[in-house]
Amino acid sequence: MIVHASGFGAVTQKTSRRLFGLLAAAVIALAGLSATTAPARSDTTDDLLRLFLGIAAVAVIVNAIDDDHTPRYIGEWTLPSGCQETVRVRGRLVQTYNARCLERAGYYRLPQRCRLSMRTNRGHRPSYLAQCLYDAGYRAERHVRPVRPEPGPVRGAVLPRGCEMIYRQSGRRVEGYDGQCLENRGFYRLPRQCRVSDRQGNHYYNARCLLDSGYRRAR
Repeated sequence: MIVHASGFGAVTQKTSRRLFGLLAAAVIALAGLSATTAPARSDTTDDLLRLFLGIAAVAVIVNAIDDDHTPRYIGEWTLPSGCQETVRVRGRLVQTYNARCLERAGYYRLPQRCRLSMRTNRGHRPSYLAQCLYDAGYRAERHVRPVRPEPGPVRGAVLPRGCEMIYRQSGRRVEGYDGQCLENRGFYRLPRQCRVSDRQGNHYYNARCLLDSGYRRAR
């Protein structure tokens, strides 16, 4: 007996299109999930060194060292916090160590690859890129400041412009604030859901999340 199934091909094509659509939606959903859960990717040492290249690269000193104070020598592989500075270059906040300060404290023969000949708003400033030194095996002095019991500025406070930065997360550029810079300015106990960290232990705050939580952007 011969069974005629003239509509079978159309049904099969319709079913295939439906299955393809379901699979495509699943792939998109998984891609979105991975994009939201992936940790922030810190820029490499080479990425940061490239920021200082070119005649237009002028760094602005955000947090300067105390030139009248000479930090003590801590150890061969531990760098004194009193020599650390924060500079803003091409819209990015970067941690550096003042070269003259390190020499006064007794630190010599540091990796020359990490040395920067910076042009700043305060003139020429020889320094070392902090991330480069960390990659070479050096570490930062941990007990930098005593823990303060005060909660710091409450919601509604204006976030300091000098702490603004761009970080990368899942391959995209995200507006944010440098966590250490905010703490230096007295901002403690910020919303945990706004905080992201990289593999080096640096932490940042998502700008959009902070604004949605009640903080305000500097005008």
